[in-house]
Amino acid sequence: GKLTYHSNLFKCSNNRCLTYDKVCDLQDDCGDASDELNCTNNFRCGSKEFIPLVNKCDGRINCLDYSDECNEECDKQVKIFPHVSLKILAGFLGLLANVLNIGVIFNSINEIRKSASTQNTVNRICIMCISMGDLLMG
Repeated sequence: GKLTYHSNLFKCSNNRCLTYDKVCDLQDDCGDASDELNCTNNFRCGSKEFIPLVNKCDGRINCLDYSDECNEECDKQVKIFPHVSLKILAGFLGLLANVLNIGVIFNSINEIRKSASTQNTVNRICIMCISMGDLLMG
């Protein structure tokens, strides 16, 4: 006869039945992993184990085959400055560099106006060009 499944049970792809507390619990309770495949809270490693989704691309290896850290999605999430304090410091240093470059440019313009020698003028123009390039590059 035909098996009847109750609505309070999860039907695995291999026709096993589980209670819903076994679904999406990071364990292959069905034997065919169908109780874990469509879950939004986990990641299935290439080596077939399941890990919490928050452990994917977190800088720590959780999968036996390293697939939680070595994949295209993690490459897109490269964090140059993982800590907020480093982000603030980098932003401050970038702003400071821009302000100082603007100062060098204005100072070079004033020095060029006052310059009596060609050599000094050429040197100031070179310094100004370097500062402008640095300023434009960010």
